[in-house]
Amino acid sequence: MLLEDDAAQEGLDPEARAELRAIRTSLDRIEDGTYGSCARCGAAMGEDRLRALPFALTCVRCSAG
Repeated sequence: MLLEDDAAQEGLDPEARAELRAIRTSLDRIEDGTYGSCARCGAAMGEDRLRALPFALTCVRCSAG
């Protein structure tokens, strides 16, 4: 992460910072080939889940529990 990014993030509220972290994590998961699988249980998250929340890290079942 660049220092300019750190300075820009200081002006964001905690929810926006958390969303930005999730997006960055999703981009990393695309690079390593794990995007689309639940980070908790490993199951496929499904196209509907990823359309609704492209930076989701967990499936609906794991995010609810």
